[in-house]
Amino acid sequence: MQMETTAQTTAKTLPLTKPLMHGFNYYGFMLAILGSYEQAESWIHSNFTNMELYHKFPDGHTLPIAPCLLHYHDNPNPWLSEQRLHRDHLATFGIKINDLLIDSINKGYYAYLNIDEFYIPDRGAYGDRHFAHDILVFGYDLEAEVFDVLGFKANGMFAPTQVPFAEFEQAYQYLDHIDNWRDDIRLMKFNEQGRYTFQPRLVADQLEDYLLSRNTYERFYAATDPYTWDLVYGLSIYEHLKTYFALLIEQKIWLDIKYLHNLWEHKKGMIERVKYMEKHGYLPVEAGFSKRYQEIEQRVLTYRNMVFRCSIDFKMDRLQKIIDGLDELANDEADLLRGLIGTLRGEQHGHDV
Repeated sequence: MQMETTAQTTAKTLPLTKPLMHGFNYYGFMLAILGSYEQAESWIHSNFTNMELYHKFPDGHTLPIAPCLLHYHDNPNPWLSEQRLHRDHLATFGIKINDLLIDSINKGYYAYLNIDEFYIPDRGAYGDRHFAHDILVFGYDLEAEVFDVLGFKANGMFAPTQVPFAEFEQAYQYLDHIDNWRDDIRLMKFNEQGRYTFQPRLVADQLEDYLLSRNTYERFYAATDPYTWDLVYGLSIYEHLKTYFALLIEQKIWLDIKYLHNLWEHKKGMIERVKYMEKHGYLPVEAGFSKRYQEIEQRVLTYRNMVFRCSIDFKMDRLQKIIDGLDELANDEADLLRGLIGTLRGEQHGHDV
């Protein structure tokens, strides 16, 4: 999914790539932008290491399971220059949302904001129900009168689509009439002057947080308030996932593919992190860490696909196989993590990137 800026004056698209992870938009959008720039790899592979899970399943949660990313709405990212506007500012100064987006894209800014998906084609809520959700706008075509946007399509795929100017303006304006959890407009531009040095010992610390199920956010108490949600972290999520699937078998809870999809994406991210460290000499290739993580990733993928099949045929009894396999999966990953951490904290073979 590579999109390049066009030579026409009436149309422009900003570069995007297929993101490493996209289970939720807030990091999927960021990674779709940063994935176009090799220099951002050091930051990407220094984040998304630990995992968090909201384990009070019957209560529900908008982010039931996700990679840890410090205060994602305020996360300081050295590779993104950012400006924020409140919806009220546009009304005060008489600025139309479509004009703001076109002007921002011309200046190289992606726009991240909420809209009402009732008016966004190829969304599950399109023409059916009013639903506030986030979207990334990365291009426009004046002749066709459409915006290029990124998000989850009606079929669940994370992919670019197009929205007519008129419908986009309706989608933006109607937020004033429904429950809306985001009133700001984030304008994000790649920062060519950004700098971030990969620190293998920092990654080792975060891997240890994951191994020991510690709250990584506690490392940042001096700079920001900690999360107050009732979360569990790291490998302890496997035990809670067993509880989730037991409830699912008993039909006491609704099926959410994100639990294992996001866990699978985490393993894909771990593979790429390990490969990055092997490439730059922080880990010896002959130790086989990336290959071992690929084996774990394949097992999680098998489980994820089983959950997906359950969402189609509702034969929940097959989930017992997942429950029976999660302890062994956790033990195997713990053994792999101990080897990774020990190697990273030993003699360094590489250099700062």
